[in-house]
Amino acid sequence: MKTKGIVSIIIKCVLGLVGLTLLVLILGRESFFTDDSFFYSLFDESSKLTAPEIILRSVMIILMILGIYVFVKYITGLLTTKNQKARTLCDLILSLANYIVAIAIILIVLSAFGVDTSTLIASAGILSLVIGLGCQTLISDIVAGLFIVFEGDFKVGDVVVINGWRGTVQTIGIRTTKIIDAAGNVNIVNNSSISNIINNTKELSIAICTCGIDYQESIERVEKIIETNLHFFNDRIPAIVNGPYYKGVEELGDNSVIIKLIAECKEEDKYQVQRDMNRCLKLIFDKNNVNIPFPQIVINKPVEPVKSKPVNMDDFIDSQREESKGLDDYNQ
Repeated sequence: MKTKGIVSIIIKCVLGLVGLTLLVLILGRESFFTDDSFFYSLFDESSKLTAPEIILRSVMIILMILGIYVFVKYITGLLTTKNQKARTLCDLILSLANYIVAIAIILIVLSAFGVDTSTLIASAGILSLVIGLGCQTLISDIVAGLFIVFEGDFKVGDVVVINGWRGTVQTIGIRTTKIIDAAGNVNIVNNSSISNIINNTKELSIAICTCGIDYQESIERVEKIIETNLHFFNDRIPAIVNGPYYKGVEELGDNSVIIKLIAECKEEDKYQVQRDMNRCLKLIFDKNNVNIPFPQIVINKPVEPVKSKPVNMDDFIDSQREESKGLDDYNQ
């Protein structure tokens, strides 16, 4: 995996070097080459070129564009690694640049085959109007993407819940936003479809730890143990930013008294902090002999009913019925 990454970096650097070299040679051909040289005539608009020469020129220009694009993309990725806002903006610009590079390459190839690209570009206004009528969703995605970046509701690297999907923002493109969840699944959402956003990275998140103790335990003794050992959580869980705090009795359950502790931490650490708090509380309770009960089933042995002489209760029933006559309406 590491070797693959090194090879990828080398390829990007080589492409970038080729692109920059071609750019310098093309722009400064008058300084580097004579008027009768092949390279100079290759990029001289007044020269009449053969079909292979036109194709060669197109290939060199395409290499130049791709090389510069790959190099710039690699450099911006290095410079914006730690700055989420800059990284988000660069991702959006590079997403737009993908389309620009693709269009530029298409125009160069068409030009190599003798197509009048100037006329094609001039007619782009009419074409864009026709496309705009049929691509309203695409335009909405682009506009929404611009608003997402400039309003800063969320950035690349933020943990968010978008349309019910929770994950980390991987990229914000000109048309779509990619979110990756804890399992590695990637959800691709059209920017215009993003309606409900919960940004869990804006503020600290709450990690919750609940635990049951036996009804026979003294709640004051347990609370004193927790007070004495609160520092143990901080020593063992460096991801806790604030806390932990003892919130009291959460519930009187069927088999135990449920107590609750909370701590503030970063959203990406939330679930690990909760697991670590559960572990620390169990260690503290084990050390101080605090019993954590488990569900119990009480089985009673049937008792033989007491046999007695039958008594006639008809008079009692009749008298009660008469005295309570009409009271049934109050229970309806």
